[in-house]
Order: sequence, then structure tokens, then C-alpha cells
Amino acid sequence: MRLTASFRPIVLVIGIACLLASCAPGSSDSDPHLQQIDEIFSSQDTTETPGCVAAASRDGEILFERAWGMANLELGVPLSRESVFYAGSVSKQFTDAAVALLALRGDIDLEDDISRWFPELQYEQRITVNDLIYHTSGIRDYFELMDLAGWPDRAYINNAVSLEVLTHQTDLNFEPGSMHLYSNSGYMLLAELVQRAGGQTLRDFAEAEIFEPLGMESSQFEDDYRTIVPHRAGSYGNRADGTWFRFLKAFDGVGSGGMLTTAHDLLIWNENFTHAQVGGPEFNDLLLTRGVLTTGEELSYAFGLGHGEYRGARTVSHGGSLKGFRTALTRFPEQHFSVAVLCNFANANPGGYATQIADVFLADELVAIAEETRAEGEELAEEVFILDSTILERYTGRYDLDGDVVAINLPGSRLSIEASGGRRSPMAALSETRFRVLATRDIAEFTIDDAGEVTTLTLEMGGRTISAPRLPDYAPSERELAAYEGEYFSEELQVTYRITLADGQLTVRVRAEDKGALDPFQPDVMLSELGTHRFQRDGRGAVSGFRLDAGRVRDVAFSKQ
Repeated sequence: MRLTASFRPIVLVIGIACLLASCAPGSSDSDPHLQQIDEIFSSQDTTETPGCVAAASRDGEILFERAWGMANLELGVPLSRESVFYAGSVSKQFTDAAVALLALRGDIDLEDDISRWFPELQYEQRITVNDLIYHTSGIRDYFELMDLAGWPDRAYINNAVSLEVLTHQTDLNFEPGSMHLYSNSGYMLLAELVQRAGGQTLRDFAEAEIFEPLGMESSQFEDDYRTIVPHRAGSYGNRADGTWFRFLKAFDGVGSGGMLTTAHDLLIWNENFTHAQVGGPEFNDLLLTRGVLTTGEELSYAFGLGHGEYRGARTVSHGGSLKGFRTALTRFPEQHFSVAVLCNFANANPGGYATQIADVFLADELVAIAEETRAEGEELAEEVFILDSTILERYTGRYDLDGDVVAINLPGSRLSIEASGGRRSPMAALSETRFRVLATRDIAEFTIDDAGEVTTLTLEMGGRTISAPRLPDYAPSERELAAYEGEYFSEELQVTYRITLADGQLTVRVRAEDKGALDPFQPDVMLSELGTHRFQRDGRGAVSGFRLDAGRVRDVAFSKQ
């Protein structure tokens, strides 16, 4: 079936037939392609687990739409092609689409200083609308700000609440335009910008200008989580004992996320990059325009879309996740091929599933591209080595990465890397000293001196090469640790941290929650599950406060009370 609004009735008729026949969840067709697709999702093809819905199209024609697993474990409702999922950050491209339409109409200027639209914010630096789009604003991520402030996981959040959090911020992570650091705050502000500049909520604007014209009948920005949504899928996490638990969503934030959709609707959207039914060619060109830093470096990030490649073929894609929902939308422009994967369990890997689906339908073409690339002198394939744990153990430790702390750990048989306050990512060995960071595709290489000691970790990431010297072991006395005890208040987070010493161990508490140990690794610098604490001293040498770095939030000031 062809993915255009005018063919929507045909889509629905064929969809009904599909549900009654070969497209039903878990079915097995004679088509070898579909058999391979079923194999990819075979572990979810049960009535006892959540699962995924996937769909792919080529030249505007549906190749398949299939579902595996359950939409609701409590009620015994299976997933189907009609299942509606929370899209997470896949929503960002639709937020940007709304902003782009307003910009092309002259309602906003992408180089506007956001203070024009948000006078309540306290930032002194000039931040543009483009900075919000390209994650170059330096504005701290509101999710992480709330986490650092001790907000409970079940707290109700909407855009008004998130904006209030930002009004207490006075500092930025970095000078606007100088770096790219993913921030959900920018996209919450873009959603509010649509309303302030366009006179409609993002929900209403997207419905009128994007979803309805394209025939995306199952898509909406959900700004009221109590709304009844037919075919809505629940989301789940997996406990250590293998049992499932249900996530509860009390989140009405839109812009950074907030979109509900189906795999079918996402394929319709991708077709607009070919037919330009909404916005026209100028609109599509704008959405695909990459950001540029003040240094002149071009980003791979466009308007909520990432330019990349897979096995030598160009891709345009984005992923999303929140509370057990995991989503991936990938387009291969030259092959006019799109794939959407939506899952409702936290350890799903929809991006990986999407590339496996591409391997099924584009096998011959991807091989040809790879061979052509190799002929031009580029090697796409990487041989992965299995190294003995005695070799891997010598790399474990902490490294100073431009003032940030990177920890190399060995949780099992594979090294992992973790920045302060960030997520841990496993690494694959490409040689005895060179590793691939699996989550980011960055390269990590260790330097060993003549004495056999590991001295430096060099990271190749985003076109930059950064050296991180290994930090020496540090073991302060209990008397030295006692100087850090006390209460520390952050004006920007409106929260007090309590640091106490017991049995030679410092611990930190945020509101009523114990956040665990503070681990000193050099004088006045400590790690906790919150991030890196860099303590400060007054003129008499007494501890007076600290600065906290935590992933997408940097340099938050705390003063000792």
C-alpha cells in the first residue's frame, strides 16, 4: 500500500484484512523476508511479555506491518499494528517541524534571542532559537535538574513545571553555540515558543498543520495524560528476578517528547520528505539542515534528526525513550526505504532492530555500497577481539577528561566507560589497546608507558581527539574527610544536600533519599551517583561549597550553610 493521505481508506481496508490474515502478530508467511523479520522479534513473540511493533516501506509502499508481544500484560491485550506508543525523543522532529513552519511564515526568526519570547529566564548570554534546535544553547536538561533536586520519580511534570525549574537557573553548561550537548530543556522551550508565537498549543498546531494533512490519524501530542487513547500500549520494566513491572506515566510535558503515534503513522511522516505534501521542499530542506558551532564545526544533528550512515549508506534517524517505551525511526534516503520500530519494554533495542530489518530488505544494496566503499580505501568492518580479564583489569580506573571524570570499569568480561553522572556503556576491543564505545561509536585508546603502566585514555568523539590522563589513587584520612560534613544549599536547584561521615565513609542525602557514598579520588573532588562534586575553600582553607557536574547538567553551585 502507498503511504499518502489520499490512500488512507485503502490503508484501513488492507489493515483490517492484514489483522485477519498474514499480518497478525506472530504469524509466519512463506515470504522469506517476513520469516527473517519474525526471527528478529522471536523472543517477544509470546503472550507473557511486552514486545514491539515494526513496519517498513520502500518507494512509498508498505513492505510489512507486524506486532509481537503484549500491549497490556494485566488485561491480556496483544500488540497490533494499531497499537499507540509514546514516541519519546522521536517527537523532537515534529516539534521542530512546527517551529520550521512558523519560521517559513515569518512568525519567528530562527536567530531570535529567546529572551524576546521568554523574558522570565535569567540567562545573560544571547541564546537563539537555533541554539535550542541544535542542542547548542548550554541550557541544562530539566530532567536531570529535577533529579538532582530530589524530585520523586512519580512527580507530575508538565511544561509549566519544567519552565519554572529553568527560571531559577542563572548559569549555563557552556557558552551558547560553542558545543553540542543534548538538552530536553531546549525542546520544552520550543513547544512553548510555538504557543507564544503561533497562538496555538503544540498539540493543536501539530494536529492542524502536520498530522491531519498527512493522514496521521493515530498521532497527537499528549498534554493531558488522563486522555483516553484507543489502542494505547502500556510500558514495562524487568526486575532482576525476571518478573515484569508496570511504569506509571504522570508526565504531560511536550516538545522534548510527548507524542503518541503508531509505526504506520511514522512511515507516513517519512514519506513527506519525498512528496513534501506538508511545507513544501523548502520546509524539508530546513528540517535536514545541520547545525554549525561557532568554531565552524558542522554537526550531524539537524532539526530533531541525526544524519548518519549504516554500512556505507546514508541514514536520517532519531530514537526515543521514556518509562519503558523505546522507539526508533530510520530513513535511508537514497534507497527510499524507511523503518519504524516501537517497543514497550525498557531493555528493548529498537535502533538495533531497525538496522537488522534494513539488512533483510536492503541486503544486496548494502553489500554493494560496502564493496564500493572498500574499493575507495575505507574499511567498514571491524574485527572484535576477546581479551583476557588480566589485560582488561589494567585499564580500570579514573581518567581526567578536560575537568570531567571518566571511569573505566570491568563489570563482567567487557570493559565499560562512564562519565560522571552519565550512563555506563560497554566497549568492544578492536585491539589490545583500542576499543569501540558501543553506545556512541566513539573510539577509546589506552597508552602504556615503557614500565607497562597505563598513563592516558584518548577518546576520539565527534571529530575531536581528547586525551585524559589517568588519575592516581587517593585515600584521605578520616580527619580530612570530616571537613566536608555539613549542609549545602543550591539556589538554582532550591535544594539542600546533607553530607555526613560515618565509619570513615562520607555519604550524601537529598531531601529524604540517601544517594550513597561520596568517593574521593583527588583532593576536594569526589564522585557520587549524582555526579562529580568539586569542593571549594575560602581564604582560611575551610570548605565553603562545591560545584556539581552531572552529565547534561554542569557546574551547579552549592554553598555550605
